[in-house]
Amino acid sequence: MSYFAVDASPLSLANEELSHLIKFPEELKQYTGTSLHVNGSRVDWYRPTSLPSLLAIKRKHSDARCITGNTECGIETKLQGRMYPTLVNPSAVRELNQITHTNDGLVIGSGVTLTALLDKCNALIGKLPVRPCCS
Repeated sequence: MSYFAVDASPLSLANEELSHLIKFPEELKQYTGTSLHVNGSRVDWYRPTSLPSLLAIKRKHSDARCITGNTECGIETKLQGRMYPTLVNPSAVRELNQITHTNDGLVIGSGVTLTALLDKCNALIGKLPVRPCCS
């Protein structure tokens, strides 16, 4: 498989020039959605929006598989023939998507993306004193 770098086209330049004119609506940036439950013929799929609702689903369905990116679960179902009757997508649970800076370091939620973590680390570099990490 080959990958090619793509040069900037007039369309991408036009998009960059227009990006300051077209702003993504703040309401949608803050939108967390609603809890969902899709009852399929072979699988129940949940998307809770709070930690208590996620925990309630896990109490009710102890075998439920939590998925975010679905890579591992997709491989297991397609290549290994595994079945998961209950799937839970916790991506809308605020507590799992937070990065909190404490005196001891960072508390990173299990749903934090690598991009969000990198952005947070870059924002903290230069603002924090250098401390030895090992003795």
